[in-house]
This record gives sequence, C-alpha cells and structure tokens, in this order.
Amino acid sequence: MNMRSIKTATSKASVVLTALCILAIAVTVFGCGWGVGSDHSVRFNPYRNETEFGRLPPLPKYGAEAANKLFSWHQDVAYDWELEEKTAKSIDKLWETAAAREADGRLGDLRRCLSEYLQRTAAERSSRWNRATDVQKRRNSAIDKLDALGELDRGASQSAVAEYLAARTEYDGACRPDEVLRHLSLAREEFRLRDNGDYLQAALSRDDLELAADGFERLAHIYPHSEKREAALYMSAVLKMKSSESYKYQHDGRALKDPCVDCRDKAWKGAQQGFERVIREYPKGRYRADARGWLGYLSGLVGDKAQALCEYYRLLSESDHAGRVEALFSLCLVRHRADDSAMDRVEKALEREPAAALAYAYHNIYNYAFGPKYERDFYEDGDDEGESDDEPAGQASPGQKRELARVASFATRMMNKFSSSSLTAGFVVRVAEADLELGREADASALARRALRMGAVGDIRAEALWIAGVSEFRRRRYSTARQALVALIAEHRNDRYTEGARRQLAMLEEDTGNIEAALDQYLALDYRHDVAYFVDVLLTPEQLAAFIERRPGLANRDELQYSLGIRYLRDRRWDEARSAFAKVKPLGRDVDSSYQWTHQEYNSRYEEEKEPPKLQDCDPKIRGVRRHWIDQDVRTANDLEALERRVEGAPDDESRAEALYQVASYEFERSLLFYNPLAWHGQRHYLLVDLDERGAFRQPNESQVLFDHMQRHDMAANSLAIFLEVARRFPNTRAARDALYTAAVCHERLADYNGYWRAVYDEGGHAGERMVAYGDVRAAYPEYRFPRGTVGWEPSTRTVEGGPGWEKPPRPKPRPSKWARAVKLADSWVSEGFKFLNRALTDLEFLLKQGWLGIVSFFAFVGHCFWVLAMCGWLWFLWRRMREARVLMDEALARSKPRPAEERLNQDTLLAVTPSVSVMKRYLNQDMRARWLEIVYDLEYKIHQIVGEKRGISLVAFYAASHALFAVLLVRLLVNW
Repeated sequence: MNMRSIKTATSKASVVLTALCILAIAVTVFGCGWGVGSDHSVRFNPYRNETEFGRLPPLPKYGAEAANKLFSWHQDVAYDWELEEKTAKSIDKLWETAAAREADGRLGDLRRCLSEYLQRTAAERSSRWNRATDVQKRRNSAIDKLDALGELDRGASQSAVAEYLAARTEYDGACRPDEVLRHLSLAREEFRLRDNGDYLQAALSRDDLELAADGFERLAHIYPHSEKREAALYMSAVLKMKSSESYKYQHDGRALKDPCVDCRDKAWKGAQQGFERVIREYPKGRYRADARGWLGYLSGLVGDKAQALCEYYRLLSESDHAGRVEALFSLCLVRHRADDSAMDRVEKALEREPAAALAYAYHNIYNYAFGPKYERDFYEDGDDEGESDDEPAGQASPGQKRELARVASFATRMMNKFSSSSLTAGFVVRVAEADLELGREADASALARRALRMGAVGDIRAEALWIAGVSEFRRRRYSTARQALVALIAEHRNDRYTEGARRQLAMLEEDTGNIEAALDQYLALDYRHDVAYFVDVLLTPEQLAAFIERRPGLANRDELQYSLGIRYLRDRRWDEARSAFAKVKPLGRDVDSSYQWTHQEYNSRYEEEKEPPKLQDCDPKIRGVRRHWIDQDVRTANDLEALERRVEGAPDDESRAEALYQVASYEFERSLLFYNPLAWHGQRHYLLVDLDERGAFRQPNESQVLFDHMQRHDMAANSLAIFLEVARRFPNTRAARDALYTAAVCHERLADYNGYWRAVYDEGGHAGERMVAYGDVRAAYPEYRFPRGTVGWEPSTRTVEGGPGWEKPPRPKPRPSKWARAVKLADSWVSEGFKFLNRALTDLEFLLKQGWLGIVSFFAFVGHCFWVLAMCGWLWFLWRRMREARVLMDEALARSKPRPAEERLNQDTLLAVTPSVSVMKRYLNQDMRARWLEIVYDLEYKIHQIVGEKRGISLVAFYAASHALFAVLLVRLLVNW
C-alpha cells in the first residue's frame, strides 16, 4: 500500500501524515533553533546518549538528497516555508508556461517544459508536504502528453499530435466527452496515435469501472509494443481493485483495523493478477513500484498482514527511491499490527529473497524496534497495543530486545542457508547489529570483522565497519576501533554514515587524550556547540595556538584565531591578544546592513535586551568575524593595559589601591566583556548550564575546568578577585572599603546571575577565594557608610544609577527666634489647658450619668417589690378560691353514684383508651395499670353525673379556672422573682 494509494483510500491518513510532518519539523526547529542543545552535538545533545550515538540511522523517508546527506548542518535549520512556497509557485508557473506553449503550438518548447515539470516534481525532489497544485494529476497528464509528443520523432504529423494534446487538455479540464472524442477522431487519422487515442478513450469511461478496465485490457492486447501498454495494464488492475467488494467496503480507512477477510472476489483476484503482470512484464517499468505497493494494499484489505508486509519489504529492497519511500510510510501503518505468527509467515516467505530479507532485518531494527513511537500514535488514535511511553533511553526495552532476538535468529538462519559471500556478509552484519543493540559487543565485533573478511561491499561494508568501530570502542580497543572508523569515513565522505562515524571517532580521540584530533572531527562535522566548548573552555590557549599553527589550510582559521584572541584577553595577555586579532580577516562593515535595515524595529524593542552586545544587529545566518568585534576587543586590551600601568606607576598605597580598584571596576561595569559571539551565538550559558546539570563531561576534572571558565568569563566573578586583592593589600585605604563592599555586591549578583551560578551558591559554593557578605563589610569597617543601594552601583565613579552614591547628611535645623519660642510655649500651655478642661468635663459627665442610673435602679427595685407583693396577694386570694372549689367538688363526687360492676368487667372499654391494641393488650388488667385505669374510669363516670346536674358545669369550670390561674401566676412569680 504505497502512500498514493493510502491518500486515495483514506483522508485520515493524509491528515495524519501532514500532522506528523509538522510535528517533526517543530521538533527539529525547537531542538536546533530555540531549545537548549542540538542533535548535531555530543556534549550538548539532550536527545541522545552515548549508546544511541552508536546506533545506525533508520532508513530515511524524505528525498534522495536527504537520504544521501542525512547529517548536513543545513538540514538542521528551521523548515523554510518561504522557500517551499516559492518552489511550489515556480512549479505552478512552469505548468502555466507549458499550457501557453501548447496553445501557441510550440511543441518543442512544450516538450521541454513537461520534461522539466516531471523532473522537478519527482518524489526525490518534490516536497511531500507543501506540493504545487494537483501534482499527481498534472504529472499523469504530462506523461501522457510526452508519450504523444514522442511520436513526432517517429514521423507523426504535428497537427495530429496537437489534436491529441487538445483532447488531453479537455479531459483534464472541463472534460466534455463530445469535445474529447472530436479531437481524438482527428488525432486517430495518424495511425501512430491510435493507441494513445484508445488509452484516453478508455480513461474517458472512468465512471464505469468495468467498461474502462475492459478498454485498457483491449488496448494492451491490440498494441503489444505500444508505449501505453504498461500504463494500460496498470490502470486495468487499479480499476478492477476499485470495483472489488473489499475496496468498496474498506476504502474509507477501516481496512487495517477491520479487514474484510471474505472479500476475495473475482475483481480482487483480477486486480492481484494484473499488478503481478505489470511487475513481471515490466521489471524496470515506470509503474513497477506502484504495482508492488497496490499488491500490499490488496492483501491488507482482506486482512493478510503477512503478505502485505512481504510486498512492502520487497518494495523497500528495490532500487527505485520513490518506491522505497512509499514502502517506509506504508510499513508505518502495518508493521506494528502484525503479531508473532504473521511475522513468522513473513520470515518464511522472505527466506527465498535475500535482498528483501536484508531490508526487513534492517527496518525491523532501526525503523521499528528503535523507531519513533509517536509515528504509530498518530496512525492509531491511541490504540498502541499496550506499549509503554516510558521506554528506557539508549538501552533496549523488553519489546525491543524481543525484536532484536527475532532479527538475529532470522539473519542467522539466512546466513547459514546461502552460500554467496556477498549475501552471507549482509546477514552476518544484521546479526552483528542485533548483538550490538543487545549489549553483546564482543559478538558484534567478531561478526562485523567476519563480514569484512568475507568481502562485504557497499552499504553492507559500511555497516560492518560501523559495528566494528562502535563495539571495539566500547570494549576500549581503541586502535582497531580507530582503524575501522577512519576507513568508514574515508569511504563515505558525506552520506548517511558520515556523522555517526565522525562522532564516534571524536569521542574515541577524547577518551585517548588526543584532544586536537577530536576537535578535527568536530570541525569536520561542523558541530558548532562542541567546537565552541573546545576552543573557549576545554583547550588551553597554548593548545589552541598550536592547533591553529599546525593547520595552515584550516577552513575555520579566522574563527579560531579570533577565539584565541578572546582567550588571551581573559588571561590578561594583551600583546598576544592584539597579535591574534591582527591575524584575523574580518568581514566587511556592510555585511549586516540589509539585516539591520529589515530588523531595525525588532532590534530596538527586543534584541538589545536579550542578546549580548556584540550580537546585536548581526545577521545570524552569516558566519564570520565582524570588524567592530575586533575593534571593541582591541580597545578593551588597550584600556585594561593602561589601567594596569597606572597601578605600577602609583606613588603610594592610596593611589595604588585606587588604580587597582579602577581596574576591577572597569571589568565589573562591562557585561560580557570577554564574550566570544562567533562561538556561542548567544547560547553560551544555556548550553553550559545544561551540560553541568546533566553531568555530560568526558574529560577528567572537566567540571573544575568549566568552573574556572565561568570565573574568567563572567565579569562579576572576574573582577571579584581584584576587589579582594585591594582589600587584602591595602586595608587602610578608602578604596579598600569600597572594594570590599563591591566584592559583596559581586557575590549578590552572581548568586542570581544565571542558572550555573545559582546552583553553585545554592549548594554553598561561591566564586573567588572567599565569601563576602555585607555583614563582613560592617565587621571590617564599622564606621563605613553603605551606598544608597546595590542595584545600579557603579564602583568606578562611586555612583548609584548615575546619581550620588551616598545620600547627603541632613542639614541641622536653624534655632527659632524668641518670639517663635514664646508662641510655641504659649501654644503648648493653651493645648495643655484645653486637655485639662476636657478631662474635667468628661469626669463630671461620668459622675452625673452614674448617679442618674442609680436613681433609676432604686425606683425599678421598689416597683418590682410592689409587683411581687401584688402577685403574692393574688396567689393568696386564688388559694382560698381553690380550697372552696375542692370542697364543692368533693361534695359533688360524694353524691355521685359509683360505676356499675358490669362496666368494670368490660375489656373493650379499657381497649378504647389504649393507644395500640397489639402493643398494649398484654398490659391490660395487670396490677397497677389496671387499678389506675379503674380510678380514671370511676372519676369519668362521676364527672358525667356532675355535669348533668343543674350547676354541675359551673362547678367544673370554677374548679378548673381557679387551679389553672393559680398555676400560671405561680410560675410567673417564680420566673420573674
């Protein structure tokens, strides 16, 4: 299933691939343009570790040039959308030119335009993601028109060819069948164009798939030697595939997840036979790769993943670059869906095809086992078959080890099966590759050397040398590893093996102490970060000078010579610095003029705050030493040398301390004074902080070398030593006090200067020979008055933010006159008098208020007492009435008849007052409850008799009212007592 077929079959895949490309470009841009570090580096590579450096590159999916020069520096630059857009527009313009030539009848120019169009839109040259308009449709038309134009060389008339071209143009445009057929009837008058006419007429029936397929087959039968025969056979197979049930059912994108296993109908089989016929009859034809891809796609439609993979691996092993690219994209869709049984079938089928088997083994190691997992995530919508996102960096995970073991086993079987030396060498190398990834370096080295002895050639030899060099380097067999890597580099100057071989050789030379040889490799690779680290940090000035001297033809000589001058500046070797700068050939002064003009507004707003001064208004795309850099550095050398001479010529300690203090102040006030813009491009401290945090050091004591570099480079640390020297040598001078204070300021600034110094101070470290805090300054000089602030402190002029360094002492207030003193005294007396009067009035007010409250409280108490007496009187009155009511009630009850005996035995009467029969029945007639109920019923019986008398109701009401009113008044009295 090549990608053209995938795009036809499913819109989802095209969207996914576009998103994948955008992600890849974004990762590249971020990693190489805006992020910390680069993949084109050793120490400053946050994406790979040393184990991954030894891994062979995966098979590339993009362009022949990218495949052959995979590691060129310019490939690491941000994706140039403007260039792609211009390229697409120029291709569209070329097509428009061809149309104009056709309209003018200039067939010779038309042929040249169409040939150029096909060349510029070929898969290895055309962008896969930002193509011109309707590329595939226009390519098909160009091929067809060139076939017709080719008949001119065999004697066809120009008028007939023009008619055919008009028919093809009409077919591609409005496609009015009558017009197409009219032009074709005129073109068929030339017998040499009849096959072309039949081809276009068959294509005209594209809405009827079976009719169109029959037309193409009929053409192939009638014209066995026609140049259109291969295309006719191919189109017939394509149309049969599209008419099959499997395609109709699955071409919407579900074929891979939900194949139609029972859809091998007649059309499907006819399509399969048709594609196989194209491959068989045209082994070097134009459509061979496409036919192979469609065969794989057909197998995928019916769920035969093993057969589909076989076709893709066969396509991957062929020489056609466009076909290999399509095979790689198709494998991204299918390979991870195949289980172990499917892969066993694949290996069994490929055992008879060594070239495809080799392609399968390499792909399975470097494109699948160690391939980027985000690719399958894009295709899968999240169903990644349980694979973990947290795969170990560098070392093979369990799943990867399983795939490596599979490849090793398969390659071993193949190696034992074939007797041909070249084929056997290839499979030996595959086993070696798997062993290297599994950590079996000794076995990998032995097999790689065996492959070399067997006469491996081409890519197989390159891979054998790679495996031998890497495995022996890891085993510390430096001599043989160096020989293998040097041989690989000599045979492959700039292709997909070059970067890895040079990178391994650079690390090997470092580990063996040959620093200059390692720098040679980094220069050859154009690893800018590593070169910057070597020339600005790792090498001593003497080593760098010797390196330049021994290489007079060095391409980067001016850059290295300038770097040497910066190193001399840091070591205060002024004459040597000026001499080194004098040997540099700088660029012209106007080299950045266009950049400054186009970026003037942006620079004024942003870059002056973010970039080092030397990099402001410099075009980052232009490499080379600027003249104003050298002018600034020579001026720095002259100024510092003059200041040091003042120290030597000072007559006494006070002036000598002041002169030395001015030397330190000069450095303190100039940020990035010794910065090398050509080496670091504004990324120095980001890269060095990342290096220190990851601990990616390769040399002994390298962390201390980096610390020394930071102290010499950063001005607050560089000047700190001189300030401390002033305080130590001349403690009783004025400059000593300011120097010790400025030393404390240096420590304060360094503690938050950048990530490196923050980490140093957070861990209890510091720059310079000792830590100085403001308390130490106060302890050494108790009477020293601190400046107004530390921010903006300029020690050379002893000012703060351009103003005075210390606030002036306040002037004493003038003595007031006698009149003023008298007025002030009178004012104080009046104020005190008003205060006394206010206090007296407040006290009087309080006494009056308290007296009034006492009187009110007395009368309230007397009133309450009268109320209590009144209540007691009422209670006495009610008590007498209650006694009368009880006497009358007792007499009435005595006169009443008792309840009859028959009612006493009536249980229903008792149950009538029981709240719940089921609950209370068990208590009836039981002791106390029965007695109480009898008393209640007796009282009720008598009350009924009393109520029936003449004054019975009045008696009951009198009794209830007197008792209730007494109870209420009693409660009220008790509550409000």
